[in-house]
Amino acid sequence: MSKMSELHMEIMDAIEQGMSAKFLVATFGISFDTAEQLIEDRHYEELAKQHEMMAYAAELENFSPFDTVNS
Repeated sequence: MSKMSELHMEIMDAIEQGMSAKFLVATFGISFDTAEQLIEDRHYEELAKQHEMMAYAAELENFSPFDTVNS
């Protein structure tokens, strides 16, 4: 694995653990803007996953074992 990929994985792990942008800047030597953008991107990824799971749950609520493909 390349050093950049490894660094990205370490940063994303830190974000998942709830580390702040200041922490990311001090630990990984990235710019504050980059740290904030990565945190925001991770937040939106999580929201998208939650939305997908909620949509899936709504589909399951409407599922009836008596419905058939042809009805």
